[in-house]
Amino acid sequence: MFPKIIFIILLVLSCLSCKDRYSKMEAAIESGNTAKLEKFLKKEAPSQKQYVRLMNLALKKQSSFIMPMLIAENGFPLNDYRIKTDAANLTLLALAINRHEFEAAKKLVDLGADMFVPVNNKEDEFVCPLYLAMDTYSDDLFSYMVDSALQKKSMPEEDFYALVLKGFEKHIVTQGMLKDVLHKDSFPFTEENCKQVSKVVIKKVLGKSFGKEWLKLIFENKNFILDCDSVSNILQAIYIAEDKDSLEYFLTFKDLYAKVLESANTPFILIRDSRRTFGAELAERLKNEKLTFGQKEPYLPYAIDFGHYDIIPWLLKNGVSPFAITDYNGRDMNAFDTVDWKEKLGRMAMSMDNDEKWLKDEMEKIAKLQEVRKMLLEYK
Repeated sequence: MFPKIIFIILLVLSCLSCKDRYSKMEAAIESGNTAKLEKFLKKEAPSQKQYVRLMNLALKKQSSFIMPMLIAENGFPLNDYRIKTDAANLTLLALAINRHEFEAAKKLVDLGADMFVPVNNKEDEFVCPLYLAMDTYSDDLFSYMVDSALQKKSMPEEDFYALVLKGFEKHIVTQGMLKDVLHKDSFPFTEENCKQVSKVVIKKVLGKSFGKEWLKLIFENKNFILDCDSVSNILQAIYIAEDKDSLEYFLTFKDLYAKVLESANTPFILIRDSRRTFGAELAERLKNEKLTFGQKEPYLPYAIDFGHYDIIPWLLKNGVSPFAITDYNGRDMNAFDTVDWKEKLGRMAMSMDNDEKWLKDEMEKIAKLQEVRKMLLEYK
């Protein structure tokens, strides 16, 4: 009985001693006292659970300089540890990025933290630390991780490319990230891959004001490959933003200007919102050019439906036939069908409302449609 009591007492004292040492380790991290921490670690290694807590504490205190010591003394595999949060089970690297502790994240990358391990133990290879770096819009950390991954060849190039492209599809790309991805020495991608990156970037910034910095980055990077429609879409974004300065810069690139003329998207740019001042200027700029018109595109129905009648003579002059059947809003119709349809809608509206001003407006629209019909009939 007596030996058993002694054993229990010794066990309790041992536990208290361990707990006391662990508390002292925490205090050493809190104060940044590396000498004390090293002394405690050499005397007795913390348990795996305590180790994770110590690493988490080092992250919280922005004590990234302590991390190498913790890892070296314990030798635990760095990528096996998960810290539970409300949303996920995060590796230490993912946790550092989530907390915007970017210097600590760099240190963990140097120590061998896996940049590609799934964050939440789910079979979604794209939710990983490198993806999270894109999600935080940290150009510097993203660049650091990219360089490290390429040097260590820690992921096949095509998989690496797919990951970056997926990140670009989900997030607005920063200029710094784009520079890294399209830099020839860092990403020796195939021509087809560069085309895909180019399309994704254009898609993400459509409708936003490009500004010269974006345009310069896109146009002057030889790895940024643009097809005709992508170039036309850039013109559309400039057009929507009514950015005259960017338009002038855009038109200084003769090869891109040529691609604008080759894209069947370009005539639509002139039709859409052509009543705007900027649109009228752009239309005037391109009206004298020989543009490429898609055979089945509903240019005339679109112009008639949205009342852009001033553009119709130019469309007819460029060979767009009013007799051609096209798919417009799920209907097969030619230009004459569109006029009939719009006129019918106008007369129906007039029969349902007796407001004098409104009736006058509708009558003027119908009169204009009749002029358009006459113009189409004169087409040769």
